[in-house]
Amino acid sequence: MDKSKAIELLKQALAEVPRLRELHHGNREFKLWHDKVLDIIKAGLDEDDQQRFPSSRKVSIVGGWPSDADFQEYYLHELEACETALQSIIQKDEIIGPDTTKPQLVMSRFSNRTLSCIIEILADGCTDSKLRTFFFKYNLVDIYEQSGKLTAKRRKVNDVFQHLCAVGGDGAARTLDSIVKEALRELYPRADSDQGRREYFFRRFPDLDVALRADGFQVQDGELIPVISAFIKPAAEEALLETLLDKYEFAIAKNHLKQSYENYIEGNWEAANGALRSFLQDVFDQIALIIAPQEAKQKAPGGERRKLLQEKDFIETDTEAKLVSGFFQFASNRGSHPGISNESDCRLRRYIAVALASYYLEKLEELHV
Repeated sequence: MDKSKAIELLKQALAEVPRLRELHHGNREFKLWHDKVLDIIKAGLDEDDQQRFPSSRKVSIVGGWPSDADFQEYYLHELEACETALQSIIQKDEIIGPDTTKPQLVMSRFSNRTLSCIIEILADGCTDSKLRTFFFKYNLVDIYEQSGKLTAKRRKVNDVFQHLCAVGGDGAARTLDSIVKEALRELYPRADSDQGRREYFFRRFPDLDVALRADGFQVQDGELIPVISAFIKPAAEEALLETLLDKYEFAIAKNHLKQSYENYIEGNWEAANGALRSFLQDVFDQIALIIAPQEAKQKAPGGERRKLLQEKDFIETDTEAKLVSGFFQFASNRGSHPGISNESDCRLRRYIAVALASYYLEKLEELHV
């Protein structure tokens, strides 16, 4: 099967999603539809597209006996993952074009669905003059202007993205990533609150939030930060964590947390790991100085102050102490040494560090210190 025929069949399959969404999780049609889509991809597209489309998985729900509602929610999540993958495959074809001999971008931190949204945002949010200035910084203004001054902005921005996809390699991928981040930072509208900005921004570009979360990111105050799951809304505990860091003036810890975010987004896994370890260590050091200030000042930062917190029953049990100590051993195992960490490894450390910090800062808050 040729590629154009496969893409056309996938578009037809995508049109069936609304009907599947209305079905009960016990239906047989989803399995037949899933297998059909997978067969189309295997017959007409490449291995990258096969990897994009999720395999059917067995239900695994933790935390009690799953209800019918749990199974229905899981079914809808599975269907949404398939829908997102199909949209990504189709939009990749629209960006790269029918020429399959072009090198495909595989190193970008963002999916082609996200890149398509950024093309729309740049074309909609910038004047032609501003776009020329924008791409001049990346030495891409010639590519932007190659199709002529009277060409629609969206087409010219798309030319730039196609050029970078055709060039391929780490350099082009880094440039694309920088363009995405700068576009969001510059075009994220001003409002009275971050929530107000989010609502306005994502009303204008409704597909962007879903696309970014599928890539593992969300927009907060114009900056990209990682999220736990494509199916989980921005975690409230992270907002609470930053509020408590500000309340207790843990400025150093907050700076380390910010550095870990920035390095995670840039793909600097080892540096992100090191910043996370420093972040959590400073949280415990500063809590010790609040709980037992005189004694803590006599203790070296790090393990000695955490041991003091255990003696003061702030870290209440041996099990808790082992959990905390285990994280620091785990964090040291692949800390800031280059080449020995990866994205999933770094993401796991981040989840644990944020959860531990939130737990103990909330505990501090309960003491009304």
